[in-house]
Formats: sequence, C-alpha cells, structure tokens
Amino acid sequence: MKRFLYLCALFSTIFATGQEYEVVPTLQPGTKFILKVSSSGNGSYDYSIVSEKPYDGPNTLSDSVTFLNTRVPEDEIRGTFGTFKSAGKTRTILRLKSGIPKEVTLSTLILFDSVNYYGLDLDLSPNVVRGDYWTGPVAFILCGGLCLTDESPQFVIQRDSTCLKNLGLSPEKADELFRQQLRCIKRSYDENRSVQLPEMEALEHQYASRSVERSYGRGISKSMYPNTREYILEPHPKEYLRVECPYLSNNIIYFTKQNTDQVLVTLWEWSKFSEMPFSFEDREEMELFKKAFREKFEILRASITEIMGDPVTVSLQSEQPYEEKFRDSVIWHTENGAKICLDFDGHADGGFLKISLWIYRE
Repeated sequence: MKRFLYLCALFSTIFATGQEYEVVPTLQPGTKFILKVSSSGNGSYDYSIVSEKPYDGPNTLSDSVTFLNTRVPEDEIRGTFGTFKSAGKTRTILRLKSGIPKEVTLSTLILFDSVNYYGLDLDLSPNVVRGDYWTGPVAFILCGGLCLTDESPQFVIQRDSTCLKNLGLSPEKADELFRQQLRCIKRSYDENRSVQLPEMEALEHQYASRSVERSYGRGISKSMYPNTREYILEPHPKEYLRVECPYLSNNIIYFTKQNTDQVLVTLWEWSKFSEMPFSFEDREEMELFKKAFREKFEILRASITEIMGDPVTVSLQSEQPYEEKFRDSVIWHTENGAKICLDFDGHADGGFLKISLWIYRE
C-alpha cells in the first residue's frame, strides 16, 4: 500500500529553520529536467538536478513525449513538469522516466501555494513513463528521498509535517485563542455593541492564522442564523484557517453586515486534518481521531459554560449505544442576548467527524 515516505524527516528541518526551498531539489513548472543518480547503499540513492530547461513550445504533452521517447541511462531519471489546456481547463502534468534497473520510489511534496500542499510517493519502474495530473496550476514540487521500493521507510501516524512548517498551533494554544475570542465576543455583547471584525482579526494575526481567499461566495443557512432583521451579509466573508496539530483543522468564518466591520455571526468548523486530499485510516488512527474530537468537544463545552454560563439544552446521541450516526448538541442562551450552538456530528466508527460552533445575537 502506498503511503508517504519520510517527508517529515526530510522537510521538517527546512521548514522549521525557515530556509529557502532550494535546499532540496525543486522542480519548477514549464521545464524538462534530468536527475543524476548514484547509489548511497542500503537501498537508498543520492541525486541532483543536472539539467533543467524550459519547454521549447507551449504544448507540454507533445514536448514530454519527445523528451522521454528514448531509453534513459541507468544513472538518470528524466522528467517534464508543466501545464496544458484540456476542455477549456488548465491542467498540470508531471511525467517521470527512470533508468535505474530496479523499482524505486521518489518522495515528493506537491505545493499549490503556501498553504495547500500534500505529499506523494512516486513509484518508478525501469524505463516506464509515469504520469500524474492535477486540475489547475502547481507552484512547484519538492523532491525528497529516493529508495528501492521494497526498502522505502513508511510514513506512520505522525501526519503533521504542516505543523513542522509552523502553520499549526498546539492544542493548548488553540484552546487559549478560542477563549480569548469568546471573551471578546462576551465583552462586546455585555457593552451592547456589535463584535468588530478588526478585534477578531487581531487575535487571528496574534496566533498566525492563515487567511483563506475564495473565488466564490459563502453564506449561512437560516436554520443556523435566522437573520430576523434581514441584514444583507457580505458575500465573501473573512475566513481563517488554523491547524491544531496534529489531528484537527479549524476554519473560522466571520459573517459581517455588508460593507461594514460589524460581525453578525462567528462560525468555527473543526474537521480532520490530513496532508492528502484523501486518506486511508486504520483502526488505530480512527481511534486517535475519535479521542481528539471528543476531547475538543468537551473542552469547547467547558470553556463556553465557564465564560457564558450554563447551557439551556444538552442532547448527547453518542451516549446511545446502538446509534451508528450521532449528533451531540449543546445550546446556550445568555443574559446579554447571545445564542451559542455547539454541534458534534460523527459516525460511531470514526469515519466521519465534525464539530461546528456558531455565535450570534439578534
């Protein structure tokens, strides 16, 4: 089964020390390249980029076919990396051909931008072209370890190279940030004024949250925010992302009144953090996720109760032993007029887990 190679071990030093990406071999889009390979023993290989040239023309597919048509020497890996148009869409293609006379695996990190990336293990057979495709552009590709396929060290449950890149928070820091946000909201409502976006953003910046820019608008349902005064909401609300290492990803969305900094609804969403767009979780990993989400739910519940007062409604379906799907829900109505809803949705086996929390005042 394909898994990540030792990306954490390779890239943590680079990211944690703030060095440039060029410390490791980096593939740039729009190029054809040659990796010169030498055996370092124990099933591993050293290599370097000895040739990297731009394409002669705009058609990546035809150019890569020409470049990779001949037999590759035993001490080389050749490849092309670039974009092409298909059905009106931009697609990215990486093609590799190894001359090494054994099956080898090359670990890579595919970077779409400074926030979105994932690790990919590329299994290469002797003088067989491998092609990988992505919809949209890829900024560049970092190349990691090169090993015999059957010697490849496997990436185990430490799924947090993003955390090593200093994009994440420890659970303790994340919980403290949430309590500060909650106190800020309570103070605003106690003073009978609206929550102001700059106040909340100042806390996000303090904890190095990542701003999320989307090309499409985002709204909130009437079931979550009735909007009885029929405010017009900003169609592109401010959104931030925090990774709570190593299991939780937290999106925070501030729905404001259009053309103002007046926050009408604050929404937090916690989901599983994964480096990959898909993942295969074994039973042990599912249990770790379940534990992390349950602890987060209980910490949120306790923090809200401590700062805002006792809830008015508590429903815990997860305590019913025969439920395959559940929703644990806690609701607060505070003296200052705030309504707070905390939902924990999941499957009993841990395959799906999500926590949602939203606060508003009509």
